[in-house]
Amino acid sequence: MAFVGMRFELGSCVMTEFDEDGFLKAQPEGLGLDARVASSYAHHPYGFISRPLDPGVDADGKAIQGQGCTILIGKIGDERHIWFCGDPRPIELLPVIGKGESMMYGPAANFARCKADGTVTMFTTTDGTYDGQSVYCEVAPDGVTALTPWGKLQLGANGFHVLHASGARMDLGAIAGLPAPLDSLGSYVKLAADIVQIEAAALSLGSASGLPDPLAKATATLAGFSAIATAFTAEASAFTALAGSPALSAPIQTACGAAATALGAAVSALGALTTTLPASSTAAS
Repeated sequence: MAFVGMRFELGSCVMTEFDEDGFLKAQPEGLGLDARVASSYAHHPYGFISRPLDPGVDADGKAIQGQGCTILIGKIGDERHIWFCGDPRPIELLPVIGKGESMMYGPAANFARCKADGTVTMFTTTDGTYDGQSVYCEVAPDGVTALTPWGKLQLGANGFHVLHASGARMDLGAIAGLPAPLDSLGSYVKLAADIVQIEAAALSLGSASGLPDPLAKATATLAGFSAIATAFTAEASAFTALAGSPALSAPIQTACGAAATALGAAVSALGALTTTLPASSTAAS
């Protein structure tokens, strides 16, 4: 289709619709070209399509100036073609862009902005208005940042960091400058929360090159220690009774007393150890 001899005018869009074949059509305001204007097919830049909001209207249903999308209307013969230009309603609420920058915007306080320094920003709000809380993601030459009312995420040269509004966080990245023999360590991971739960068929501690140590189940270990302590307590009581029995010789009584003392010390050691294994902590082995 050649546009030779096409005459252009600026106008306002009063209505958009899709025809039976799925093509978008727009109706311009009946000013300038004709008193009454029918819908015409809309054109878009390659790879991009948009459909404007209906204009604001007064009590008589007439479009209010400056409350609708501006359109470029091209007429050649009896044919009209429409290009959407811009809507001052959302545009006036957008941040001011710099030289060389571009922005794609929507009607709900949302936009994608390409900045001059190479940064790409996507922005919206929690309620779709400019009064809502900011929700945005920024892809910059030095990393990626996402900021929401519920938390923050950063990925860059200083590592990967996630902070939730509850205080739970995860940090990982590189480390350097540790004294020997720790100077060979080059990375770290830190988890922080009131409760940390790891689900896995097998968990182990150790380096990638060495032999890992499997982690024991804390609740199962605690139950085992408690059972052993109960058995030791019963045996200590039995040895204490034997140590005081007149039917046994003095050397045997002495040996039983020593055994009771040793078992009592073992029970005390197990009790101290179990205090380091809270019943709420679990680790699958």
